[in-house]
Amino acid sequence: MTNNPNGTMHPRNILQDCNFWELQKNNLGLKKHLRKIRDDYCTINFKDPHALCELSKSLAKTFFHLDLEIPLNRLIPTLPLRLNYLLWIEDIISIESKNNVLGIDIGILIKLFYLAYNWSFPDIHID
Repeated sequence: MTNNPNGTMHPRNILQDCNFWELQKNNLGLKKHLRKIRDDYCTINFKDPHALCELSKSLAKTFFHLDLEIPLNRLIPTLPLRLNYLLWIEDIISIESKNNVLGIDIGILIKLFYLAYNWSFPDIHID
C-alpha cells in the first residue's frame, strides 16, 4: 500500500512508501481519518488539520521516535514533504561542505532534521 502514487518523492525518502493502514495500528487517532481508495491504497484528507496532525504525529513516532504535540491553530507540517525537501537540499550540497551548511527556514519542526545533520538553519516563526 504505497502513498507515493505519482513517484515524486526523493528516492531516499523513508516515508515514500509509508503504509497508512499499518501506521494507524500505533495511533488510533489516525484510523478515523483513513479513506480507502482501493484494496491496496488508503489516504487521508490532507486539507483536514486533524487528519494531518494525526498523520504527522504517527510518522514522527514511528520513524523518528519523537512524540509531537502539534497545535491545530498552527501550520501542520507534512513530514514526507519536509523530509523530501531536506534530501533534495542534501543532494545539492557537496559532501565536502556538508558540515559547514548555513541556511534559513521558516518553521520549527524541520529544525529537528537539520540538527541531525549538524547544519545551522536558524528558524523563523511568529509568537
